[in-house]
Amino acid sequence: MPELQKLPDGIQFFDVIRKKNFFYVDKTRYIAQLIKHGTTLFLSRPRRFGKSLTVSTLEMLFSGRHDLFTGLEIEKYLGEEEFRPGPVIRLNMNEISVNNGISGVRKDIFGILKGIAKDKKVELSDDSLHITFGNLIKDISDRDGEIVFLIDEYDFPLIEALKGKTNIEDVKDELRVFFSQLKNRGNCIRFIFIAGISRFSRMGIFSALNNIEDISLNPKFATMCGYTQEEIVMKFKKYITRTVEYLKSSEEDLLKKIESYYDGFCFDGKQNVYNPYSTLLFFKNHKFDDFWFKSGTPEYVANYMRRQNVTVEQFRMMPITERFAQDPGELNESSTASYLYQSGYLTLRCLESDGKYVLDYPNLEVHSAMSSLMTWNMFGSRMNAEASISKLTEALEKNNVEVVINEFNKLLSKLPYDDYVAAAKDSVKERFEDIDLGEWVYRSSLLSFTLATNKLAQAEPHSSLGRADMVVRCDKYTWVIEIKIAKTTKEVKKQANAAINQIYENRYAEPYDHPILLGIAIDDSKRSIGAYRFEIDPPPKKIPH
Repeated sequence: MPELQKLPDGIQFFDVIRKKNFFYVDKTRYIAQLIKHGTTLFLSRPRRFGKSLTVSTLEMLFSGRHDLFTGLEIEKYLGEEEFRPGPVIRLNMNEISVNNGISGVRKDIFGILKGIAKDKKVELSDDSLHITFGNLIKDISDRDGEIVFLIDEYDFPLIEALKGKTNIEDVKDELRVFFSQLKNRGNCIRFIFIAGISRFSRMGIFSALNNIEDISLNPKFATMCGYTQEEIVMKFKKYITRTVEYLKSSEEDLLKKIESYYDGFCFDGKQNVYNPYSTLLFFKNHKFDDFWFKSGTPEYVANYMRRQNVTVEQFRMMPITERFAQDPGELNESSTASYLYQSGYLTLRCLESDGKYVLDYPNLEVHSAMSSLMTWNMFGSRMNAEASISKLTEALEKNNVEVVINEFNKLLSKLPYDDYVAAAKDSVKERFEDIDLGEWVYRSSLLSFTLATNKLAQAEPHSSLGRADMVVRCDKYTWVIEIKIAKTTKEVKKQANAAINQIYENRYAEPYDHPILLGIAIDDSKRSIGAYRFEIDPPPKKIPH
């Protein structure tokens, strides 16, 4: 097989990618648009989504490394005045630790300034931190001209402070005073680009910069970070061919599966992009995995979900206002939906029917991984949860209905029913006024458990005559599951029959070649499955009674 260009998974330096001939999807037209768009810009994107690479590209451009841009779309603009080289100061805020209190924060900031002074060959004044910063800006500008400021991961110290080692308000106050020099020395600055995970607040650390423009939801830049469907099909063609050969799959099936796993992130409500980190690792390893999710801090997210008693399904297609989409609030003061949205676990959608915004999970990777975290919480430990998920996965693949029911019952026995009902009251009840919250908790918890297996599980997919409660696609068979709630033990057999009859009568299984029909009756008095009926690949017109 011919050697392909190496994939730059985890590489955030534009010069390294270009000099070492790594695979690169040309995004430089967006860099040109950024520079022409404004002089003080802010961009929010989830972690590992290309923010640092964007900052590095700007750094190389303004540093005069035009040799790196040969053959790229931006090359035609390099002779224009806006693209001229000049002094660049890059602040990597992930170099600041909050583990040693506010004094440690100050020490780390001073260390960054010392590094800049050494690199630019200027003396560092012996004043308070923010005055030293202001003098540094002036001295460099007086000698070399107006400065380009690039601030990467601006919110890293704030996110770390949320974990409780340092008071977040103290960190915010320190950074607010420090960054006020960007306004005070504004006559020395030519261009500012700020990138981070969370959306900044007007009352936050950049409150002095009253002319900053947030381009996070601007459609012009919606596909700057991440890969579009067209880019996947056209730019990754050789990698697709190699993966098809490796996995012995058809190209059509592979593309559909990649789309379901890694596409779906949306930053304007309309244009979807693939997660770049997971996409690159998929083509490198030729396997589907939760690459992006595992690269973060899943234990922290699991603990957060447990403290809030949140379920996974309560955030599906969650209506929000346009104001919330643009300004979801600061992480330490925001709602659970805001935290998940800003962290990248929920993404933006714009409904075609009425143009209103909703939040939803971007793809199967995130939805499945979030479901795993919820399962960890219910089982009390990751090890116990993973053992049960593994058994459920095998049972679904081998059509072992008895084990599926046993594992479902294990989960139901751990279900914090009352806490979940209370937590879902506002987010679910206000959207579905006639819904029984207890029934919703049962169904959504079983769906989350099933999603944790990495199977394509759907809640209430449409059929010609209605909706099944759950459809789970395996390699050969598709499980079509209907769930009924029996208020007393005496009713469970009747409700199990009613569940499987409903699957037949409404033809829920018609779209699938090899369906497994499973009617479940949950005994509400015992909070467990009291009876079930099933048929494996049955005749289409058979209706049991």
